[in-house]
Amino acid sequence: MAGLRELWGEVIPGAGDLADQLVRRYGYRAKYLIVILNALDSLEHLATDPVAVRLAAWFHRAAYSANRTAMDDAAASARLAEKLLPEYGVDEMRTAEVARLVSYSGGEGANGAVLQDAVNALLADPEYATFAAEIRRDTRFDIGVRREQLRAMLASGRIYRTDLAHERYEPAARANLAAELELLDHMALSRWHGWQHSALSMLAIMAAGAAAAGLGGAVGPRPHDRVSWQPVLMVALALVSLFAVTWAARRTDRTARLVAAAPVAIGLVGAVVVLASVSGPGPRVTTMLLGSVALILGGAAAFAATWFTPAVARNRGRTVGILGAAVAVILLGILFDAVQNSHLLGANEHVDHRHDAAAGTH
Repeated sequence: MAGLRELWGEVIPGAGDLADQLVRRYGYRAKYLIVILNALDSLEHLATDPVAVRLAAWFHRAAYSANRTAMDDAAASARLAEKLLPEYGVDEMRTAEVARLVSYSGGEGANGAVLQDAVNALLADPEYATFAAEIRRDTRFDIGVRREQLRAMLASGRIYRTDLAHERYEPAARANLAAELELLDHMALSRWHGWQHSALSMLAIMAAGAAAAGLGGAVGPRPHDRVSWQPVLMVALALVSLFAVTWAARRTDRTARLVAAAPVAIGLVGAVVVLASVSGPGPRVTTMLLGSVALILGGAAAFAATWFTPAVARNRGRTVGILGAAVAVILLGILFDAVQNSHLLGANEHVDHRHDAAAGTH
């Protein structure tokens, strides 16, 4: 299959940099647009303005945010088209038509029917199960809304508006949608679905929060302890890590995994810095080391959470996952406290032994 950039062609002569900008905007979502553009190759002759339809396909989800609804994304994409297209010589009438098509992902008329059918070609694609799985990992996914959408499409007389698309895609699309609906019905009935994501997310947030709170106790002057800047820096990084894992644990994309890896790196570097630059057996040394371990644990849990589908609703799995994570953090806190006390006791005995040996020489 051709790459996305190669599919731009000469839709606007001399506008290769616009194509490059749009390709960057789609990122990992480029594979969806490729399916749509390939479908347009056989459908656009049915449109009254094939260029406007192709431009609308390129812009139809160019502005995407996980924090917006699909309707908001469409409106933002239409505004983007209205801003950029005149800069490349597209006249006012065609720009307005592109914005209209993007705003409604099709809309009325022959142009709207062609664009909508090209977008819906995704429903008949052999890789549709993969597309549907990624939709379910979206933070905006609502299983109840999606099930109703699927039922409505399957109950309709036809999914595709043009006869050509109806003949070409309708059977495969209905089979894919029926399979997705069956899967969602099973997921909705599952009382334990999503426990892994709930447990890992809660573990990540609580571990990072415990690290920030614990490291906060290491800040401030203490006798016989030469630590100065390290505790302050570690607390600041722990707070950043807390926000990072809270954000990442709720998502399931590549960016979330990269963000979740940051606290792990911070914890590892922090442990190395403490061991390399802090001298003496002071209590802050142990606190900072345990805080680093907690950051590593929190980041690792957030990273793992991004690979699981969140619970679609409040269920037993979600409740058990959250409670299990809370118990795990409490047990880890008890373990960390025991390790800290053991370390301090051993350090005190070492110091006392040295004092006794020194006294015996006099």
